[in-house]
Amino acid sequence: MQGATQSQINAVVAGLVLEQLGFQVASETVIPQILNSIEPSGGTAFRDSLIGGCNLLMKLYQVLEETGQSQTWNLVQVILTDGDDLDSKTDLMKAVQAMYVIGQLLHVNMLKVIFIGVGVSEKAEKEMMLLAKAGGENAEYYRVDNADIGTIFQKITIKLGLEKRQKIIGVANNQTAAFLIH
Repeated sequence: MQGATQSQINAVVAGLVLEQLGFQVASETVIPQILNSIEPSGGTAFRDSLIGGCNLLMKLYQVLEETGQSQTWNLVQVILTDGDDLDSKTDLMKAVQAMYVIGQLLHVNMLKVIFIGVGVSEKAEKEMMLLAKAGGENAEYYRVDNADIGTIFQKITIKLGLEKRQKIIGVANNQTAAFLIH
């Protein structure tokens, strides 16, 4: 990279690491298609997804910090569920404590956790609201009754100001989507 600045080299290194971890540029991502194709099938491990996603994003933040890119990226984790958490190994209090720590120690631009409940029970909704409240400004909860996930993601995108950003990189599995915003 002849003539490149150290900052440009660091940005390329961070991008390569993110690509190796499965993150995709927003214009090429299939996350909306994955989310729209989710069919309820039981086996919800909502709290495990929360903790696993937060751990992944903290590791990514460390990589960004080491490459001098942490100030130019915002981390967003979206957790989507359609039911009660019956399969998590993580108990509710541990998840609440983790969200409290995130809310107290991390700047809102560093990590934002967004919970989406699709036609969830009162019990599941109360749990997500509790987790969002524990996260303070770093967390939000949305309820979607008609499974119109595309509309809620559009609202979230506008609220976070993502349409004005240069790059959005994301990764998703069947319960969690995580985004890095540059």
